[in-house]
Amino acid sequence: KVCARASRILYEAMKEADPEAEFITASIVRASPFTEELIRQGFARYADHVDVHTHPYEAPALSAVTIGNTEVEGFGAIRAHVTNENLSVYYGEVSAPLAHAPNGTVGQAAAIPKQLAWVLKQPQVKMLSYLVLYSSEANLGFCNIHEDPLPANNAINVAAHLLDGRPLLEDLEGLPEGVEHIRVEGADGREVLLLWSREPTTVVLPCATPNVELIDLIGRRRDVRPEDGRLSLTVTPNPQYIAGRKE
Repeated sequence: KVCARASRILYEAMKEADPEAEFITASIVRASPFTEELIRQGFARYADHVDVHTHPYEAPALSAVTIGNTEVEGFGAIRAHVTNENLSVYYGEVSAPLAHAPNGTVGQAAAIPKQLAWVLKQPQVKMLSYLVLYSSEANLGFCNIHEDPLPANNAINVAAHLLDGRPLLEDLEGLPEGVEHIRVEGADGREVLLLWSREPTTVVLPCATPNVELIDLIGRRRDVRPEDGRLSLTVTPNPQYIAGRKE
């Protein structure tokens, strides 16, 4: 009750001083009886945005309602009823519970473009901020994939350049079940396709341009040539980008 009342007092005072200002709640971190009661007491009612810290076991499916929305995820899980059509969400801190145990950081960089792709599909989400450490010694955050230095920072940079702020294009049709993807307008007349899947899967994509560029999640690039207007590609749980002209 104290937290909900304090939030209301701050919200009303701020709006009186500047009606155009926007109020973001203090962070909600986990689904719990406390969180349930906080929401019931009106904590989110006196706010323009809810800030959530979440640590999902896996990146969400593109059809999911929130990041961190299942009972198995434990720390950082937040239930779907926190969001509604009148209230937007800031994900102020995103990590993974796997990162809270020895060697738990391995592979978490793969979640970064998946989570950003999910955010681009969710207009009520206004921001996504990653918890990234510069060393795996603390076993927290996103790091250590392919034994490359600071791969999470690389993954964030690549995703930011290729996906963030780009207009969405229509989804492709006819992809195998279990393949997730997002298409965006790229730079210089190109489009960018990001794909991943639950299990290794071969996809065949129509491709009129004679050359396309494959980019892995930490920015390593290679050129490929489609054959007879088609590009055959093995898609895995590690997301990869395809960049090519739309001609």
